[in-house]
Amino acid sequence: LKKRSNAPVPHPEEPHAADMPIKVGFLIGKDTDLVEDDKYVGDASFLKDLPDKYRVDPESKEYLKDCEPGTKGFAHADVAIPWYIHKHFDDIEVDFIFPEDISKKRLQSNVCNFVIGYDVINSVFEGQK
Repeated sequence: LKKRSNAPVPHPEEPHAADMPIKVGFLIGKDTDLVEDDKYVGDASFLKDLPDKYRVDPESKEYLKDCEPGTKGFAHADVAIPWYIHKHFDDIEVDFIFPEDISKKRLQSNVCNFVIGYDVINSVFEGQK
């Protein structure tokens, strides 16, 4: 059961925290676990409007945002999961965080962050930049 709050009742025209989406970060940066593949079992039609910048070139393993225009890419699990949430849950604002965008400020701007792509193993292999 939800406890009743003693907080003052907000003015009807002011945004109420319960009406605002929560911001959740997803650290992406995976070039394995392809979802748009014939071997994948499931309906991937929700990915049809995924922006190309989140797709990965199978040859270079780079996100298309870093590739030559016209390069064809595919979605991987680290992007497909938050994209599904973005499309189906209005009460969650998804923050896709590329490896080069990771910062304390960015992470703290979210209620929570999920590490589903880029992680400490990637950072060890890549070294300091």
